Amino acid sequence: MVKKKTRRKVVKPPQPKLDTVFSCYKCGHKKTIEVKFNRKEKSAILRCKACGLKYETKIRPADAYIDIYYRWIDDIEEKEKKKGSDEESQEQESEQEKEYDNKDLEEKEEAEDESEKSNKEENSENDNDNDDDEDKEDKYDDSEKDKDDE
Repeated sequence: MVKKKTRRKVVKPPQPKLDTVFSCYKCGHKKTIEVKFNRKEKSAILRCKACGLKYETKIRPADAYIDIYYRWIDDIEEKEKKKGSDEESQEQESEQEKEYDNKDLEEKEEAEDESEKSNKEENSENDNDNDDDEDKEDKYDDSEKDKDDE
């Protein structure tokens, strides 16, 4: 008698179970985020037990708990990015205003320096003229003294 060959059963490795409870991105507590699906309304609610944070979103038929969690994290990061870019643009505007103010101050200082230099030059020329006048007067006085002495 011949034995009948039997097929071996194909053993599939078990699929890893996806988490249904997650860590909170905002407050940092571990295993405090729960995701609940409402398939009739096609929505999901994500809540943190520690900080009371709530996030509600629409779901697609193939969405899992982890999909909702990461969608929430992506939304938070996107909002922070927008907020950061708004702050950066405000900072850049204020920096530009400061640069313009600094340039104006530098230009004013340069203009003042130039006017001071020109005033000094004029004063020195006037002093030289006055010195020449005094020298002439001194010479005149000396010549009168010489005449008187004779």
